[in-house]
Amino acid sequence: MPYMPILEKVKQRFDNLTESQRAVADYIVSHVEDVAFMTVEELAGASQVSSATVMRLASELGFTGYAELNSEVRQHVRQHLGPRWGVEKPIETNNPVAAFRASLEHDQQVLSQLAATFDGKAIASAAKQLLTAKKVRIAAYRTSQSPGVILGWGLQLIRGEVELLPTEVNLPERLVDFSPGDVLVAFSLARYYRVAIQVVQLAAERHVPIIVITDNPVSPAARRAQTVIVIPHRSHRIAGFTVIGAIGVVNGLLEATATLMSGAQRRRMVRRIEEVETIQSRWAFWDLSSPMRR
Repeated sequence: MPYMPILEKVKQRFDNLTESQRAVADYIVSHVEDVAFMTVEELAGASQVSSATVMRLASELGFTGYAELNSEVRQHVRQHLGPRWGVEKPIETNNPVAAFRASLEHDQQVLSQLAATFDGKAIASAAKQLLTAKKVRIAAYRTSQSPGVILGWGLQLIRGEVELLPTEVNLPERLVDFSPGDVLVAFSLARYYRVAIQVVQLAAERHVPIIVITDNPVSPAARRAQTVIVIPHRSHRIAGFTVIGAIGVVNGLLEATATLMSGAQRRRMVRRIEEVETIQSRWAFWDLSSPMRR
């Protein structure tokens, strides 16, 4: 039998799992780095199931036991997620220049990894949907908010009819108008924010096409999406994550979407940009005075 990565096994067999087995599978997907260092009992306790359930899940996924499953998880961590906090050689203390340089070098590595591993079919599918959908709705919360704002701004210039969904307070009023002609773009990065997952679930119930940008191909949101774009997200930094991969995907999606525009669509985009510039000029958006005159 050909080798299949642990998370791909979970994705393919998830629908056949029992409810308690799904609880363990969900925990593995959401906390894969932690699971790499857990015993059977610890994983069972964290998933709120019995140790026997963990063992049955291992068998259902095709492993001889938990030891083999855990070995596969560790292999995934080594290959895809990089070192855990504190394992890497620390940045020289009291040296902000070295820290700044190390941060840039890390971001370069993330973008290089993204360029080498992205799914071209997923990108092409996403670009087509972003251009042709009746309305684009974007769910981007917490660490994903900045790339979500950039995506919304770019699409608003390209095509219009774009909405950046709010947080919980006003969210239900915005979701009642979901329709199959729309498309939802959801950012879902570990730790997976509950509201983003709920928005994806509601969109799926209403048969709205879903594009998920995530760090895990079997994350809770990814399992409900038709188009999944996987990005590097983990980092050695204090926060434990980086958004540079998400921003790289957003920039690339905007370029990819623009290349699909017809001549008429391009002309409409130019008119939109000119109208925006006119309004900005009328409202004196920009301070164009020379610094010498201040």
